Amino acid sequence: MTQTESGRVALERRRPRLFILLISLVAAALVVGVWLIVFATNFADTYGPYPRIDNRTDETLVIFLEERDGERLRLIEVPPHSTTDLPSNCAAGELVAVTRDGTEVARRPRSNECNLEQWTIETPPR
Repeated sequence: MTQTESGRVALERRRPRLFILLISLVAAALVVGVWLIVFATNFADTYGPYPRIDNRTDETLVIFLEERDGERLRLIEVPPHSTTDLPSNCAAGELVAVTRDGTEVARRPRSNECNLEQWTIETPPR
């Protein structure tokens, strides 16, 4: 066998491996592409703009989402004189601001759509 013939034989043996490698890379790229599309369509909006709460009171406020049946879901604590984003990108339900001792300070009415407006809570007049 000449050197040229042995080179051809070695190349012919490598072709199936190269073909399998190329097909594997294309398949992996397709899987990653599909995953990115699914992720973007299902989860991208959860990172969107968040409703902001501006606590202008002298107390830490606990923000609750009040369900229609009266049950409250605790969302976040907002320190005095600070601004915080809600951990949810949609504030369609009724929001309730309560001090740590349980005194209700403010309510934000329920909305039929996502309400991204800033909610400013000030110390009630005495």
